[in-house]
Amino acid sequence: MKKKAIIFGTGTLAELVNFYLDNDSTYHVVAFCSTDLETETFCGKPVINFLGIEEKFSPSDHEMFIAIGYRQMNTLRKEFCEQSRSKGYKLLSYISSKATCWNKNNVIGDNVFIFENNNIQPFVQIEDGVILWSGNHIGHHSKLKAYSFLTSHVVVSGFCTIGEQSFLGVNSTIADNLTIGYKALVGAGAVVTKSLSEGQVIVSQKSTLLNRSSDYFLR
Repeated sequence: MKKKAIIFGTGTLAELVNFYLDNDSTYHVVAFCSTDLETETFCGKPVINFLGIEEKFSPSDHEMFIAIGYRQMNTLRKEFCEQSRSKGYKLLSYISSKATCWNKNNVIGDNVFIFENNNIQPFVQIEDGVILWSGNHIGHHSKLKAYSFLTSHVVVSGFCTIGEQSFLGVNSTIADNLTIGYKALVGAGAVVTKSLSEGQVIVSQKSTLLNRSSDYFLR
């Protein structure tokens, strides 16, 4: 029998989490919860007020996932994880069956969500609340600190530390032995060759829009 799960949130991420848990995990989602009750149902399941969720769905036989993305530099996800723990809920983690993850050597926290086609090498540590969107490479002996958010096709080389609540954009690359600081932001396509301090932002150069049509090049 599948374990019963509750998802916090009614946005796009919550919809995706519901799909993956119901179709590729040992969990079955029975309800959603939120502090902003704009609808009574979501994905055909009831939406319950988070403030009293434990009275209807006991923490003793339900687990929860906080489906909040990178808003406020991942602070909201952290806050609601803490509130859910204080209610007594265990926060579930999910690893796609289509991801490569050496579980015997890796340490993975709670409320972690790892989408398909992630390649996670041995001796990686993934702390609580980390989200890995699809297609990333996480090099050996690296550490992803709590509530960091990695979008798609990010390369984290070996022996790196990705700071708490940091954000790594699509197709960004982190060279080996670097530290990305607390709440640092790496823009899409950026190549990082030096460590970043707390709150630093690095972006790639803009692409050039040429004043010629594609027909000029593909003749």
